[in-house]
Amino acid sequence: MKEDLNEQVAYLRGLVEGRDLNTVEDTEILWKRVVQILDLAAGEVGRLHKEQEQLREYIEAIDEDLGYLEDHYYPAENPEEEEAELQIGNTRVGDTRSTAPGVEETPH
Repeated sequence: MKEDLNEQVAYLRGLVEGRDLNTVEDTEILWKRVVQILDLAAGEVGRLHKEQEQLREYIEAIDEDLGYLEDHYYPAENPEEEEAELQIGNTRVGDTRSTAPGVEETPH
């Protein structure tokens, strides 16, 4: 597709350089070719956008799989970090009570 687009632009360049473009017919030919090239470019951009979206989804899936493997099969680099993550994970959402370090919380 890229080669076709490049060929079309080269042809258009030849039309512009090789013609005087003083007549209505020459101008019409030129504009038709410009529109054809824009159609090709728009199609190529659409195709690239679709491919980029597919690649983004694929990368997200790989990232999720890698995260799963890291969480389940690789030990934490620092055991203290893992313990802190577990404590954060066990905290209830909306629990705004906090205690000072070393002070036990009394039940309400």
